[in-house]
Amino acid sequence: MFAFAKSSKLPYHFSECVENHAFETYDKFIKEQGEELKKMSAPEVAVNYYMGDDLYLFDEFQTSRVPNTRRPKIGITYGDECEHPKPHPEPYLKGLEALKASKDHTFVFEDSVSGIKAGVAAGMPVIGLSTRNPEHLLMGAKPTFLIKDYDDPKLWAALEELDKSGSH
Repeated sequence: MFAFAKSSKLPYHFSECVENHAFETYDKFIKEQGEELKKMSAPEVAVNYYMGDDLYLFDEFQTSRVPNTRRPKIGITYGDECEHPKPHPEPYLKGLEALKASKDHTFVFEDSVSGIKAGVAAGMPVIGLSTRNPEHLLMGAKPTFLIKDYDDPKLWAALEELDKSGSH
C-alpha cells in the first residue's frame, strides 16, 4: 500500500522485477538441468492434470476466489460447469442447444483426449489438434482425423471437400 501511495508505477515495476527474476531463474535452471530433466518421466500429478478427466483437480488450491467463479459468465457453456463434464457429451449437447445448432452441421476442434471423447460421444465429427498432447493418445479417443495446427493441409482439403459437396 505504501508503494502505491508513493507512486502508482512502483507496484507494477516491482511485479515486473519479480516476473523477470522468476523467468531468469527458471531459464538458468532449464539450461543447466535440461538434459537431466528430459531423462525423467513427467510427475504423475502433471500427467493426471493434462491427460485425466478430473477438471477440478486443483480447485482445492484456489483460495482467493469463491468456488465456481473461476471464469466470467459470458453466455457460453463451459464443460466443467455441466453436471457431467468432458468426456461426457453433455457440454457439447448443451452448447448445441444454447446455439440452436444441429450436430449435423457442426464439427468440433479439440486438443485433449477428454474433449475428443466428448465430441465423439455427442455424435459430431471431431478434428483433433496435436498441439499439446501426443498423437497416439489423441487417436485413441477416435477423432475423425488429426491436424498439427489450423494451417494443416488436411484441414483445408477437408473443408474444400465439404464446400464442393454442399454439406455446410
